[in-house]
Amino acid sequence: MKEIGVLLFPVSVACIRDVRTGKIPNILILIIMAMGMGLGMWNHGLAGAIEYIVRFSVYIAAAYPLYGIGAVGAGDVKLLAGIEGCFVWTEGVVCLGWILAAAGALALVKWMISGRKATFPMSVPMLIGLTIHLLWLG
Repeated sequence: MKEIGVLLFPVSVACIRDVRTGKIPNILILIIMAMGMGLGMWNHGLAGAIEYIVRFSVYIAAAYPLYGIGAVGAGDVKLLAGIEGCFVWTEGVVCLGWILAAAGALALVKWMISGRKATFPMSVPMLIGLTIHLLWLG
C-alpha cells in the first residue's frame, strides 16, 4: 500500500504550520481525512471509507484524554487520528509506536540540551514516526 505515502505532504505542511504558529489548521485535517477515506475507497470500496471513519473515531476517543489533561492540543489529537485512521489496526499501532518513540527521543534530547522539561509541537514526532513507519513498510 505504497500510495499511503501521499500523506507525507499534508502532514509535513501541518507540522510546519504547528511549529510556526502553534496551531494545526482544520482544513489540513480535513484534507488528511479526505485522503484517508479516498485511499480506503480505492482499496476496499465504500467499506474502506467506513473503516477509516471508525478508526479515526476510535483514535480520537483514545487520544482525547491527553487533550483533556493538557498534554496535547486538539489539533494534535485530530492529526494523530487522521494519520492513524489510514492504517489497518495492526499497522496503526506500529505507527503509533514509532510516533511515541520519536516523541520520547525528542523529549530526551531537548531535556539533555536544556536541562529542563521538554515541550515541543507534537506534530514533529508525528511526522518523524510516520516517515519511519512508511520507510519500514517499504
